[in-house]
Amino acid sequence: MRKLIYAGILFIALLMQSTLLIHYQPLGVIPDLLMIVVICGALLKGSKFGIQLGLTAGFLQDIILGGFGTNIVIKIFVGYLVGNLEGKIFKQQVLIPVLVVFVMTFVHEFLFLLLSEQLIFSISPLWALQTVILPLAVVNAIFTLVIYPVLHVLERRLYY
Repeated sequence: MRKLIYAGILFIALLMQSTLLIHYQPLGVIPDLLMIVVICGALLKGSKFGIQLGLTAGFLQDIILGGFGTNIVIKIFVGYLVGNLEGKIFKQQVLIPVLVVFVMTFVHEFLFLLLSEQLIFSISPLWALQTVILPLAVVNAIFTLVIYPVLHVLERRLYY
């Protein structure tokens, strides 16, 4: 049941990310809602679930938005890495997931720069950091303030 619910959440996040948020871009960037869901799910349920979410989110993103497997690899890695924090953090504290999302946005985007050869040859990493990655990290962190509590309550209801 949990996997089906999260698949629906990822699909809704993808729809919002690829339609609504294209027209409304806070700080000039489109938040990566799929990455936020992967990170929050991994924090709540561990690395195995983080890998599963990363695979599903990356697959959906590559199919709909393009990427030829890049998003799958990166989101699996992020889900695994963050999932290792499960059990080591206080889950009711929303500021920890916000900080994790902020930091992992940098990791995610730098990996994307490294794995996407079109970006390596056409975008300066310093320019990307200033105009895309830092604003994206801030926006993703802000969206986490809403997404994490919703997923935390959902997990508590699924558990009981």
